[in-house]
Amino acid sequence: MRPEEENIVEKSDYNVVAEAEFTLDGLNYIITGDERFYRMIGEFSFFSFDKIVHDDDRENFLEFVKHDNEEKDIFIRCKIRDRGFRLLHLIKLETRRVGDDTLSCFRLQDVILVCQKYRKYFDIVKKYRSFMDILPNKFFDLNLKTGIFTLYYYNNHKAQPIVRTHFDEWKKYVVEKKQIDEKSMKNFNMLCECIENEMENFSITLNCSILTNGVRMEHLSIKGQTLKESVEEPLVLGVITQERANNNNSFIISQTDNPEAGRDSGTGLLNKKTVTDKIIEKLNQLKEEKIGQGRNVYLLVLDIDNFKQVNDNYGHYFGDEVIKYFAKRLSYMAEGKGLVGRIGGDEFIVYLDNVKDEEELRIMLKSMRLRLKLELKEKNPDYLFSTSIGISRYGVDGTDFETLFKISDACLYIAKDKGKDRFIIYDLAKHGNLLKNDTIKVARGNDFLKPIDKYELATKLIVKACKEGPSCMVDIIKELGDKLNLHGIRVFVGDDLKRAYSSGHYIKDLDEASYVNSPEYSVHFDEHDMYVVNNVAAIYMIHPELASKFKDDNICSFIQARVRDDKGKYVAMMQFDIFGENRRKWSNADICTLRMLVLGLTNIAGEYDCKK
Repeated sequence: MRPEEENIVEKSDYNVVAEAEFTLDGLNYIITGDERFYRMIGEFSFFSFDKIVHDDDRENFLEFVKHDNEEKDIFIRCKIRDRGFRLLHLIKLETRRVGDDTLSCFRLQDVILVCQKYRKYFDIVKKYRSFMDILPNKFFDLNLKTGIFTLYYYNNHKAQPIVRTHFDEWKKYVVEKKQIDEKSMKNFNMLCECIENEMENFSITLNCSILTNGVRMEHLSIKGQTLKESVEEPLVLGVITQERANNNNSFIISQTDNPEAGRDSGTGLLNKKTVTDKIIEKLNQLKEEKIGQGRNVYLLVLDIDNFKQVNDNYGHYFGDEVIKYFAKRLSYMAEGKGLVGRIGGDEFIVYLDNVKDEEELRIMLKSMRLRLKLELKEKNPDYLFSTSIGISRYGVDGTDFETLFKISDACLYIAKDKGKDRFIIYDLAKHGNLLKNDTIKVARGNDFLKPIDKYELATKLIVKACKEGPSCMVDIIKELGDKLNLHGIRVFVGDDLKRAYSSGHYIKDLDEASYVNSPEYSVHFDEHDMYVVNNVAAIYMIHPELASKFKDDNICSFIQARVRDDKGKYVAMMQFDIFGENRRKWSNADICTLRMLVLGLTNIAGEYDCKK
């Protein structure tokens, strides 16, 4: 963000967002959104969008999204994170089919904030046009939608075109009129490839007469980049600077002139050596200048889940597409914040600086992952993309590259062991000292178990209960909580589901849980009588009073498992809770393990008086 832009909104209010984009399915559930959307909506992103629309505007909203008519926008009031209801301008961008689903894409604008920003941005544009008037440079851009290429300079705050035509026609004209020095033809072809392939950044020099229409040869330095994210019309744009020509009018390609130097050929990202060197350089700079204190700098190691199966099931061409899409999304995520590199076949590394806090990091990763799932589902409806990510933080987990990389890499494997499709931010108290172990295997205490070890744990505890009876139930529950990293466990039994047992530091423990058998709540349980909640905020709009009680107990994630008797009547329920702000994304292994235990223990307890 440029200095003058920081004043457009209050610095202290990071979540004040004027504009965002998101996608809804046919039931108005939020499929994905950009980072700005999750900052704007916050925890309300877990609900169907119509639930956060003001009651008086809901009917108009539902009518608007239902019909694909000429009406492309509507003004509605929506509930915004921490800010109550705001007047928003909802713009329908497109509707498309993805597999069996119909998805609608929207842009959301806060009317008041947009009005406030307009005047400020107008002044900013005027200032930069004044700068461009002063500069001797020439500029170019290619509209990626229309293919129109424009070469121009600025005078009196207006662009004065030198050339404006289709890019293919311009290329042909320049070559036919011999406006490129023979020794620069290779570089000219490279420039055209960079523009046509929408390369993120490129820098090339030419001996040519493209600015003088063949009158005079000049030595030009051309720097460009591609602008695609969050713009109406994606562009390739650049700056042309006239330099002093060589005495012998010769030209040699240098390492810096070659846009492929240090780049991975398949993705255009930095290759392993280059990205490693650049990250080490930045870390050393943080240490030398002592500017890392109080600054959130993260190192991410990522790979694509089950990538070999992608190649085996869908072919190597689609596998290459997955790699390219992943690389592109990582580049967008890190734009202006850090570095991205490819360090292996499906393995990547990201260095992120200038991240406000862990919440912003989570929003960035959530947006990136959801958008990739949607984009690749459009390419192949049968494929569901997922990635596992390990994360370490500079200054907290280490200050040198080797330490941070080892921790991030170990966290990546923890993410794999927990069921994939997730990210793990290293926490010494939770994960232990990962540097002591060469590999992450079976965990002890608060460490994470592999799926097979979880199933073996369930079997072991059930066998123990069979041998020792109800007298060992407390020990079993304590061991279960320790091994599966559960912060609290509660048991409710009887017709009214009174609390019979509770372990963990609950602040306001519930005495009974009869609410789970109410018709409006029962619908949440699956066919196995399990209700899995990764974020308690997801039930806030549906069951606000219950959500408030859970928050009073500091619960952020939970699993509930109901038990029926032989007649199908619900006679017991166990709840497994996670406390604090570090929400847990329950893996399939977690869910299956807890279901096995609940069934096994209640069947054994059925021979005794459960209430004892």
